[in-house]
Amino acid sequence: RTLLLVWPSSPEDDTIGNRTWDAACLDYYTGETVIYIGEWQGRQNVVGSGVTSSQQFQDRIQMEFCVEQRIAIPQWPLQGDELTIWRRRDNS
Repeated sequence: RTLLLVWPSSPEDDTIGNRTWDAACLDYYTGETVIYIGEWQGRQNVVGSGVTSSQQFQDRIQMEFCVEQRIAIPQWPLQGDELTIWRRRDNS
C-alpha cells in the first residue's frame, strides 16, 4: 500500500491536535511508501516554492522516510512541484 498526497496545502491553523493535517496523515499511516506531489521548500529557485505542504510535514517526512526517487512532472507557471517517492527508514 502507498499513501498518496497531492498538494496537501495545509494552513498552519488547520490542525489535528498539535499537527497540521498533512503531518497528521503520517501518524496514521503504517505502510512503507509515500508518494508526495508538490513543491519542496528550498528545492528550486521558484517564487512560492514550498507552499503546497506544511513545514511540519516536510520536516517529518525527511526524518522518518528516505527519498528514493524524484520525477519531473508538468507544472503550472511559477510552480516548482515534482513527484517524489519516499520509503520508511529502517530504525531497527
